[in-house]
Amino acid sequence: MAANVDNKLSLFEKALAFVAFHTLFIPPILLVLTILIAPSIVKAQVILLYIAFAFWSGCTLRSELKYGNPWRRFSEDFPPFRTMRSYLGLGFGPLPKELIEAEKKEGAQFVFATFPHGCGSEFRILMEGIMHTVLPDVHRRLRTLAASVLFRIPFVREIALWTGCVDASRKTAERNLDEGHSLVVLPGGEAEQLMT
Repeated sequence: MAANVDNKLSLFEKALAFVAFHTLFIPPILLVLTILIAPSIVKAQVILLYIAFAFWSGCTLRSELKYGNPWRRFSEDFPPFRTMRSYLGLGFGPLPKELIEAEKKEGAQFVFATFPHGCGSEFRILMEGIMHTVLPDVHRRLRTLAASVLFRIPFVREIALWTGCVDASRKTAERNLDEGHSLVVLPGGEAEQLMT
């Protein structure tokens, strides 16, 4: 059963959170639509802004190829995420005793396989925010492998980085493991994403 979840939300709050969470994916869509249907001068301005953004965040920093840029307070306390966890009743059930004991050991590392992928990885994003309640030591060093294309889409890139994602390349995964991070892998990947 779900644990660590506050279910004292009104129907209005639940509906608002549902809409707010799903609108996180609208800015990239609006950007593409603007480029497709806007007048030429607007297209040029939008494209220039995007190029500046992409160069600064994607070409200069490249956090996704290193150790990411997790913002734990965003994962844990962003109101749409918190409300969706409550609405869906998400939480962790009892963990195996061996996992709890292993997590407490100095330098413990894990590779977690998570499924289903889901069409937008909502499940992974929502669970990231409550992982600290069950595995506090691992959570500080936890990174999720994500498709490279996500780090090329404005706004989606930031959400991925803030929720602990790094590029799913072998080199990045090995770098993070060598640095002592634990990893979350969604083994179904894009194929499973299209089916769910």
